[in-house]
Amino acid sequence: RVRQLRDGYLQIFSKEVERLESEIFDYMREAQLSQILAVDLATPPEVLVTRQRRIHSRTQFIEDGGSVRRIFVLDDHQIQGTDKYLDALESVFALEEQMGTDVGVRFLSTVSGELAQDFILYDGFCSVVEGRQADTSYQLGSSTIFFKNNALDAYRKIFDTLWAASSPKASAPQQYAKLKEFLHAHSGD
Repeated sequence: RVRQLRDGYLQIFSKEVERLESEIFDYMREAQLSQILAVDLATPPEVLVTRQRRIHSRTQFIEDGGSVRRIFVLDDHQIQGTDKYLDALESVFALEEQMGTDVGVRFLSTVSGELAQDFILYDGFCSVVEGRQADTSYQLGSSTIFFKNNALDAYRKIFDTLWAASSPKASAPQQYAKLKEFLHAHSGD
């Protein structure tokens, strides 16, 4: 792992993902870093509301004056196929609203492959890029933490591109209402 750190990254697995992300939040508060940018592929969305340690850390971060912007990249096919996906997404959006997160939404079919990434950018300090999404117990899952500026700049560019093309001006419940309206209008397609 020392070689990985020398090269500007660190691969983490299983429960280590949750623990290190919590420690990154602690570091951000101590260093007075104030912005988190995230792109989430939101598959499956119901897993997102089970991340209690991350939810607590993010809530504390926002209460301490930090800001979080999060873009959900939604799989069009999963949304069209079941109410379960929409119900789970509604829970996620309600939680984001409760925490004070700024939310943007994009559909996966409108995002090019190189932009379809799942990551969290911690105020220029590091970026945690998800390799395999963890299950609810964190027995599965892997991420890579990048520290070098060229990687951080690349992820910032991806975020900025997606944020500019999403509809980030609405609250999470407004985003959800827009999403349902869109799906209803296109249900016959």
